[in-house]
Amino acid sequence: GVAYVIGGYHVFDGPPFELSSDRVHRFDLASGVWLPDGAPVPVPIDDQVQAVWRDSLIYVVTGWSDGTNVPDVQVYDPANDAWQSATPVPNNNLYKVFGASGTIVGDTIYYYGGASLGFNFPAQDELRMGIIDPADPLQVTWLPPVSTGRTVYRPGCFTLAGRPHWLGGSSVSYNYDGLA
Repeated sequence: GVAYVIGGYHVFDGPPFELSSDRVHRFDLASGVWLPDGAPVPVPIDDQVQAVWRDSLIYVVTGWSDGTNVPDVQVYDPANDAWQSATPVPNNNLYKVFGASGTIVGDTIYYYGGASLGFNFPAQDELRMGIIDPADPLQVTWLPPVSTGRTVYRPGCFTLAGRPHWLGGSSVSYNYDGLA
């Protein structure tokens, strides 16, 4: 198998201070060797939600791109080393976040928490869900978000017994100095 490290950001001593990355690093798990990079991400991204659908496509959902949160849903096909755009998340602060985490269970994308634009980048308490159309995986129907009553930023996420679970994270957003 191959592990994929998608996006991230570079930190500089002067302006622009941070720059989102379009890199797709690939690591061969059997040999322990880094492979040549994959096709670059069309919209450079960091702090995105990233999840695998049906062992075939990698969905990169929302995140931060250089100066703002973006609604983009970028889909990477590792077999063809190619990117396509899927239905974006709604273009508002309930959906556009950085530092959320998520997974895909069946044909449903789940992502939770993250930080929105605003004073001090407030952490969010919304769980968002999008239904992937199996006949056309670039079509995603985004459902209304569900408020959980618990804000979280940069939590871990995993699937167990067919259900998404989140753990850890911080109740407030941060940049370099972790608070989780």
